[in-house]
Amino acid sequence: MVSSKKSTILLLILFLIITLVGIFRIHIYSNEKLKKIEQINEQKRETVREIADKVKDYDKFVATLKDIEERWKQREKVLQRDEQSGKTLLFLNEIASEKNSAVKFDFAFIEKKLEEGYGCSKYNITGDGFYSNVYGFINKIEYDRNLYKIKSFNIRGIEEISKKSQKSITKVNFSFILEAYFNPDENDFASMIEPSVHYKKPEINPFNPLLKKSIPPNKKGLIEVEDAKLEAISLSKILIRDKKGRFSSIEVGDEVYLGYLTDIRSEKNEAEFTLNKGGVIERVVLRVFTKK
Repeated sequence: MVSSKKSTILLLILFLIITLVGIFRIHIYSNEKLKKIEQINEQKRETVREIADKVKDYDKFVATLKDIEERWKQREKVLQRDEQSGKTLLFLNEIASEKNSAVKFDFAFIEKKLEEGYGCSKYNITGDGFYSNVYGFINKIEYDRNLYKIKSFNIRGIEEISKKSQKSITKVNFSFILEAYFNPDENDFASMIEPSVHYKKPEINPFNPLLKKSIPPNKKGLIEVEDAKLEAISLSKILIRDKKGRFSSIEVGDEVYLGYLTDIRSEKNEAEFTLNKGGVIERVVLRVFTKK
């Protein structure tokens, strides 16, 4: 009976030992091993993610490179492999013969030299023409596909009398240094598109003098009020006689030589004219049977 109890107790103790060993192995040793396995797996997953990110970055880089190549091929400015004075002179002659950039110019070679990675030819350009045409001439050089640069630009207005119309006209003299750039190592990339047209006619001529040297002739045979007499006046019209004895009935706003009738003051028996004498504005008042 006693031995039976001892055996039972020993079995229970053995069972407890086995259970404790099992618990230790499962909850402590196995957990540590599982943690290490999980760490290894996480490292591998991180490596996979890094590879995936690198693949995405590679795809982005490839797309960016293709975009840059397309932009490079479609660029409006290109460097010639070589620059020849004959071709540059031909280009300038072509634009100088067009209607909105017609100018006269002289062309003189200065130098041609190679720098690190590019070359540059320099020319001295001097000429003259109407301001709007000079503007167009410079504009077309600036927006040409070949790379040109203008330096030391000088321009001066000159007023002269036209031999045909005898009117005062204003031209400009200009001079500048033209730099034409090229690159002997340039790839033969032809531009896929033509450069867009940027030319726009200037809105004003800053060289147009405010005061003209001459007054335009009276080709229309208009009334010259400074040598005329006011014969009669009403609320809306006046009767005027010029130096040749010709009578004219005019009202406010009607044109006279160099100006217009701008006011009728019947209560004072007088009329006022505004004249533009080559940029000088004058007001002339005529009274009935008097001249002023």
